[in-house]
Amino acid sequence: MRSSSMRNVLRLLDHIGSVLSVLALVLIYNHVTKKHEIGELKRLQNLWQKEVSTKSSAPQDDNKKIMGKIAVQVWSNVCGGKLSNLLNSPFFPRFFDELYFISNTRIQLNRSNYGQRAFGYLHPPETGYYKFVLYSDDGSEFWFGANESLASLKLAASVAMRDHVGSAPVGEIRFDSQISDDFLLERGNKYPLEIIHLQGTDADFVELHWIRPGKHYLEVITSEYISHSAELRLVSQIEFSKASSDSQLKVTKPYLVSFLTDSTVERTLPTCSYTLPTATMPNIPRFHGYKAIQEIIRVTNNDRKWQDNVEAKLVVNLFMAGLEKVFPKKYLVERVLTLERMATKQENNAVLYFLEIELSCDALDYTERVAEYVYLQKNEVGKNSQEKNVQLCYPRDLGWKKEISVHLIIAVDREGQRLHRFIKRVEQIVRESLEVDFQLVIVHSGKSGLDVERTLQATSLQKYKVEKLNGEFSLMRAINSGVGLVRSSQSIVLTSDVHTDLPADIFENCRKHCIEGKMIFAPVLFGLNCGAYPAEPHGSWDDQGYQTIGIYKSDWDRLGGMDKGTADHSATRDLMDRILSSGLHVARLKTENLFRLFYPKPRDLNVT
Repeated sequence: MRSSSMRNVLRLLDHIGSVLSVLALVLIYNHVTKKHEIGELKRLQNLWQKEVSTKSSAPQDDNKKIMGKIAVQVWSNVCGGKLSNLLNSPFFPRFFDELYFISNTRIQLNRSNYGQRAFGYLHPPETGYYKFVLYSDDGSEFWFGANESLASLKLAASVAMRDHVGSAPVGEIRFDSQISDDFLLERGNKYPLEIIHLQGTDADFVELHWIRPGKHYLEVITSEYISHSAELRLVSQIEFSKASSDSQLKVTKPYLVSFLTDSTVERTLPTCSYTLPTATMPNIPRFHGYKAIQEIIRVTNNDRKWQDNVEAKLVVNLFMAGLEKVFPKKYLVERVLTLERMATKQENNAVLYFLEIELSCDALDYTERVAEYVYLQKNEVGKNSQEKNVQLCYPRDLGWKKEISVHLIIAVDREGQRLHRFIKRVEQIVRESLEVDFQLVIVHSGKSGLDVERTLQATSLQKYKVEKLNGEFSLMRAINSGVGLVRSSQSIVLTSDVHTDLPADIFENCRKHCIEGKMIFAPVLFGLNCGAYPAEPHGSWDDQGYQTIGIYKSDWDRLGGMDKGTADHSATRDLMDRILSSGLHVARLKTENLFRLFYPKPRDLNVT
């Protein structure tokens, strides 16, 4: 770098040019219709300047640069017009849909509802002070480095705040933040740049202009001044402090609390006879059997307010009374994690529940939990909930297996980046939940553009199987093929797809609601609207969707799996018909943090 005295000389030599540059900008300022507070850009720079890895700060070998173009990544199906919708997308910045190259800093795709990131290096033609101006529809940001290290990237200009919809046509300055500070750049050096842009509807463009030393006008940066590296860094080095589904894993994790020993649980309550009812389907046409399924009611999952709930208080107190008889003054209720009232016929005032509570023990410095099905039998309940005509018992042959293996079956055709993101999410879940009895099974068409085997090998996942489906791709065939790769009939298969965002407790939740020969798991997913994401969900419950089903492999085999003669769009509806006809009970439950990611052309098996 040059000495400070040389900097002063350069500043004096460039003073006249800078003044004329400002005069040129004054003409543009005449179009300003709304002023923002002075210093807004500096505030944004301080807010969003982030650290990057030490590795990324090392300069690249100039021999690996490719002059004349910069790279552009595209994320499709990003809605809303706010830049924050792109930055908070679960697919940004790692899992983009397209990659192409441009020869100047003018970008226009003539599309709607997408986001993009252009990145590369700037090569100044001469030493001096440079100024940049950003235009776009909708919002955008320009990040620039003070030297060739990616660690020097900072926000230099922007169109609209991230949480607001805004635009700035070429030639108009609608935001003070569109204009950058002066940058002293040296000929022979290269400087990293990134442009982040979100397009909603209407006009579609983003342009970065500059004023070079001694020039008095704005112009697009052309090919002779830009480059990209032969070793593309496909993930932005800028940390956007985005919210993500990671936050779900930072809250209290009840699924990590160890279970009370089976011998202790068994001694707490007596065993009683119970038969799960089967949903009847009189005069219901084919593919509509799901309409006879009733959802499980979550009575409470609030560990602090359960005592204000009469129903929850009755069940918990009866269970603790049984525990107290066997182990006097040993256990106390720490939290009621959930109490679910199963969707069954209430005969003789009898109700089936799934109860999960966390207990403290006077002899231990850690908590334990109980998660069991309990059956409440009562005649007439008086004011005293502990009267003798109320009994809580374990329903015979209705226990779930805590260590049964779960095989997650995924079928994918062309959605390579969604599959990549799904794999990383599963890896995170397995790591955070300490899951060991799990295997990922992927059946794909070979057209996803992703090397599935290599992607899996780069993860920490130890148990997985991959199969390429020959012939014409069909989701029904792919799922059947995936289940066929599971050898043990004494295990659970869980079907899902790459458009699903799974919660950390999905595998344990599946085990709780699958009982061989008796019960299958069909959770209700929360469908996210366009522009919504798991950390800030907006959407609605998909009450008619059956994209995710957990079932014992033995029951799947007995049913014959997906019907080969049924079209993909009706396959799961047909499967639900046969599940109900076979006498299996369907545990249908609105499941927290189980999301259906927005996708404009869903490939659900149950779309009618």
